[in-house]
Amino acid sequence: MKTEKSNLFTTGAFAALCDTTKETLRHYNNIGILKPEKIGDNGYQYYSPTQFFDFYLITSLKRAGSPLSDIKRYMEHPDAGDFLRLLYKQQQNLFHEKMMLERMEQLIRQSIDSIELALSDKPIFEQPEIIFCEEEYFIVIEAPAIGGSSEADYIDCLTAHVHYCMQNDIGAEFRINSIVLKEDFLKGKYQPNYFCSKIAKPVTSDRLFVKPKGCYVSILYKGSTDVSPAYEKLREYITQNNFTVCGNAYEYELAGFLSTGDRKDYFCKVHIQINRQPYAMPSF
Repeated sequence: MKTEKSNLFTTGAFAALCDTTKETLRHYNNIGILKPEKIGDNGYQYYSPTQFFDFYLITSLKRAGSPLSDIKRYMEHPDAGDFLRLLYKQQQNLFHEKMMLERMEQLIRQSIDSIELALSDKPIFEQPEIIFCEEEYFIVIEAPAIGGSSEADYIDCLTAHVHYCMQNDIGAEFRINSIVLKEDFLKGKYQPNYFCSKIAKPVTSDRLFVKPKGCYVSILYKGSTDVSPAYEKLREYITQNNFTVCGNAYEYELAGFLSTGDRKDYFCKVHIQINRQPYAMPSF
């Protein structure tokens, strides 16, 4: 015959059901947020099956950022309106956490793809090729001026860029790319005018920069962080083939030295927009 206690769980059994510890249940009992359904004559504590859902709610709200004091206040004085506001708040917290996790996963995926490409036999470095690119979108920040800028200036600039993307919920890539404007490229100046991060679609922002679709010369580069040899190779190729430079140069970071442990193993690709009309490249 079923006794009253047979419908209840001991502390150990309830902890196993909830995938938690008896210490956690003891703490919740002490602060009054989840008390046992029944205490036997022998002092043993018992929990009812319905309390599993109470525990699950507490755990969900706690993981979403609600302090136990707020959860306790609601459970002691249930109010649908207050609870709804609490849920809305935690839904927003979970959304931001989800975005952060997606960005972290994106960073790891990008790093895996780039390093696998660098280690494979597929890439041919410093051999220009003509490609067609669809329109792309970037969030940019003006790079520190050449000369008079310290390493700290560059770090501050990149930090401000990353914070802007995160604070505005812009799902930008974590890799920091750069843009060299056409006018500087034609003058043989290859220092970045902008640092940028690629985004999947255009957003309303004064920092949006659109890379036009069209014909580009592309080159893969592997070496030190001084990428000027790759730009010179592109200039030489464009001149030899009588192409016209009609747009900016875009440098895509594929793997930094942190990926390989060697500062001489910077891995990137550079695109420069062209058309095939004859044009005399300025000489130096």
